[in-house]
Amino acid sequence: MPSRHGPVLVRGLGEVGSAVAYWLFTAGCAVALHDEAPERVLRRGHSFADAAIEGFARLEGIGAHRLRDPAEIGESLFRAPTIPVLCMDADAALTAAPWRAVVDARPHDPGLPDGSVVLTSPMGGLFRTLLSIGAWVPRGKFVGMVGNALLWAPQDGVLTGLMRDGTRVERDMPLIEIGPPGACPFGIAPAPRRIAEDVLQGLPSPVGTGPPSRRSGRRPR
Repeated sequence: MPSRHGPVLVRGLGEVGSAVAYWLFTAGCAVALHDEAPERVLRRGHSFADAAIEGFARLEGIGAHRLRDPAEIGESLFRAPTIPVLCMDADAALTAAPWRAVVDARPHDPGLPDGSVVLTSPMGGLFRTLLSIGAWVPRGKFVGMVGNALLWAPQDGVLTGLMRDGTRVERDMPLIEIGPPGACPFGIAPAPRRIAEDVLQGLPSPVGTGPPSRRSGRRPR
């Protein structure tokens, strides 16, 4: 294991927070992630969000594991080969370790990629879908529902964002993102990568230099 500086707490399990945590971890910094609503992350293939629900997730070759007990944080920060995801209230997360820095990445939307469309919830209720991130959907395909309101794909494309099946949502909440043919639904996207690089450079003490190598990630469902 490389030596660990820090530690740093990154708040937000979306694609920006996950990219920041990934960059810090691979640069030799002890880092943890925290989010109070991880089930509402849309671009799960670009993040560690599924670790909070399923216990483990992988992004470009780096793993993240769920922690529920603040007492476990010390061992996980400095010795575990994966990033701890703190599933606890904000006060417990903020006091779980002597954080050198706290990076707030919630919420942080790097913008919609060109050619992509997002379907939002027509009402509050329970979101249901049988699809997975990375699936190809033709225009007009049934992609999910909220209550008795059905959602249909407005264009051909790849599911690059998908709210978790069974999530309780509010009206106008983003539920599904369909990217154009050839869009990549997994890994760290360019915009979050640039933000993560800026965060790494802005930390008060050196935690490493240079971009980590890109690796394939686990495909979330």
